[in-house]
Amino acid sequence: MRRYSAREGGQHGRFGRKRLVLERLESRILLGAAVVDSHVYDDVIVTVYDADDSNGVIAPDIAWEPADFVPGTTDVMVKMASRTVFLYGDGTETRDLGVIIESAASDSLGQAYSLRDLRPGPTPLGFFVVEGPLHVVKVRDDLLGADLGGLTTTGGYTFPADVDGDGDEDDPTAIYSAGNANALIVRGNVDGDVVIGGSLKALRTIHGDLAGDVSTAGPAIQIMAVHGDIEGNVTVLGNLTMIKTVHGNILSDISVGGNLGRLHAVAGGIAGVIEVDGDLGVCMAKGKGGSGGLDGTLTVHGNARLIKVIKGDIEADVSVDGNLGRLMAVHGDVLGDVTVVGDLVHLRAIHGDIAGEVTVGGNARIIQATQGSILDGDGDGSSVTVDGSLLMLKAVGRRLKDGMIEGGVHVGVNANFIMAVGGNLEADVTVGGNLLKAMAVGRGPHGGSVTGAVDVSGNLLVLKAVGGDVAGSVQVGGALRAVSAIGRGHKGGNVLGDIAVGGNLGALTAKGDLEGDVTVSGNLTRVAVLGDMVESTVAVDGNFGSLRVGGDFSNSSVEAGTLGSVVVKGLISEDASDGDTDEIHALSGSFFARDETWRGLVEPGSDHWFDEEEPDGLRAWVG
Repeated sequence: MRRYSAREGGQHGRFGRKRLVLERLESRILLGAAVVDSHVYDDVIVTVYDADDSNGVIAPDIAWEPADFVPGTTDVMVKMASRTVFLYGDGTETRDLGVIIESAASDSLGQAYSLRDLRPGPTPLGFFVVEGPLHVVKVRDDLLGADLGGLTTTGGYTFPADVDGDGDEDDPTAIYSAGNANALIVRGNVDGDVVIGGSLKALRTIHGDLAGDVSTAGPAIQIMAVHGDIEGNVTVLGNLTMIKTVHGNILSDISVGGNLGRLHAVAGGIAGVIEVDGDLGVCMAKGKGGSGGLDGTLTVHGNARLIKVIKGDIEADVSVDGNLGRLMAVHGDVLGDVTVVGDLVHLRAIHGDIAGEVTVGGNARIIQATQGSILDGDGDGSSVTVDGSLLMLKAVGRRLKDGMIEGGVHVGVNANFIMAVGGNLEADVTVGGNLLKAMAVGRGPHGGSVTGAVDVSGNLLVLKAVGGDVAGSVQVGGALRAVSAIGRGHKGGNVLGDIAVGGNLGALTAKGDLEGDVTVSGNLTRVAVLGDMVESTVAVDGNFGSLRVGGDFSNSSVEAGTLGSVVVKGLISEDASDGDTDEIHALSGSFFARDETWRGLVEPGSDHWFDEEEPDGLRAWVG
């Protein structure tokens, strides 16, 4: 069993914006237990122990029913009826009593189905030990525990040195049943370990912490703390239906050998190393008053349906060997890494960022930060990797900021939408198949640029920057329907990065300037530039329909198989001193060319020189 205290600072957990550190405390339970009295009921020996003989409390006088209980003469009366042990008292402080049931016929533990502690408080119980099965244990105060390792009972039974087999021989034991247990209800703290040799239906603390370790050799239905924390380790060899706190935190390392139905902290947080061998139904933490969140690690070797934190961060590294339905942080960030071997349906931060690295071995449907960004939290250049197909990756900003996607986005097959709304698409995007749409949409003066490199092996339908620039390089193995940079006011609208298309390019639109090179292996329908075309080359292996420039065409070139028209509102000019030779050239056919100095048809054998005469000007020709 481990006891911890919480303080701010350090490196372990963080609920809300305060870090919660778990510090090991010295056990306040004495090692060893002293016999007070013993009695034989039929085939069992009932022995009462003083679980802590150093606390200054005098061991009580014991009366055994059916003897008369005389208040003032005897402090505690013990009764056993129908395999149930009853403890009565008159209000005298009788702390730390422990009860062991053992067989009267052999050196083994004996059977008692229930324990009911009816003494008036404050009267903590030390421990209760039976062979099992154990039906009901009800304690009105704390359950303290004692070190029973190596203890030999009055009947001759000797406990192993490590009672619960956790490697710690000095931890206290509070409840021990070699068989199954039904309902264990404690109105206070459980400071010792709960060791169940079979299945467990319910363990519950009310207005107290479950600080001791809990271990079962079979499945468990409910482990719960109401107005208290679960602090000890929890080990269940079978399925666990629910582990829950109400107005408390789960600060445990949890190991479940089967499926875990529900892991839930209401008005609290979850921090620990959690491992589920089977499936996980729901993991949820709802913070309150600055505390909440999911910290540590969460490993699920099967499928997980829902992981959700409200008013807190997901700092835990989450790993799911199967499929993950939904992972959500509401009013919080996803800061830990998320790894899914199978498919991911939905990963979302609402009023928060996704800053951990997301890796999906199968397909992913939606990864989205609403009023937040998708960030490269560890700075390694990778933020989202999906080996299969991706439906949508989206960041939507808040208050005229955020909404960016940074790092690296890698999709193995196809992707539908990659969108940054309110910020920039800064991530390098790699798609192994087709991409429907990649967009950055600014808000006000913020965002709207595609600054990362975009590499699509298949076709790309639309690449768009609204309110900013296309500043990164674009490489498309197949066809590209449209690429556009649409500025806002006097901001943005430039195409600055190089664009290479292995198939056809439908349209390129720049509301600002075109400064990057454009290479098209197929046909290019049109290029429309409202600003200037500066030191840019447009090279088309097939047919190029039209180029329209609203400003000047300077130190730039056009190369095409056939060319329809080049219309420049300003000047077509060439700087001969820059060492390269720019031209407007079509291999065959004829094309119309125009600037503010000349307009006409360029045909084979009728070259035209813009800006200067040969050889210092810019040549427009066919051949």
